[in-house]
Amino acid sequence: SPTSRPSPKPQKPRKDGKSGERKRKGKKNRSRGVSASRTTSSEPQSGAVRLVDAQGRADRGRVEVFINGIWGTVCDDLWNAKAAAVVCRQLGFPSATRASIQAEFGEGHSLQILLDDVQCTGKENNLLECKHGNVGQHNCSHQEDAGVVCSHSETGN
Repeated sequence: SPTSRPSPKPQKPRKDGKSGERKRKGKKNRSRGVSASRTTSSEPQSGAVRLVDAQGRADRGRVEVFINGIWGTVCDDLWNAKAAAVVCRQLGFPSATRASIQAEFGEGHSLQILLDDVQCTGKENNLLECKHGNVGQHNCSHQEDAGVVCSHSETGN
């Protein structure tokens, strides 16, 4: 029968660049694409944000941002409601109730302070689109970790 033929054996000279290799690679790439999307979802994209709250509430907490492969905190210098709105929208909330300063949701001692002097217009899609100082450069301590309280309604209440 055709399935018992040693058809894979004639494809061994794939190193010569035969078309059998290309077809197999195409199939492999398709399956790798699925794996790659799974891998991508386990490591956030640069600019991703998360909220850390000791009580486990998803709609509020210390803002942590993922940049260059690591999570870090944001200093509250210039932190305001416009920046909070960008973070909340990034996380799927329609708006922000308020910006939080002075480590209201705890200090992120185990993390680097990655962003300082963040200035948003409120229209940005991502916190990294806001004006900010150089990544990792700051004049802050973790007592100044920024936070947000997000709203489940468009009005921010």
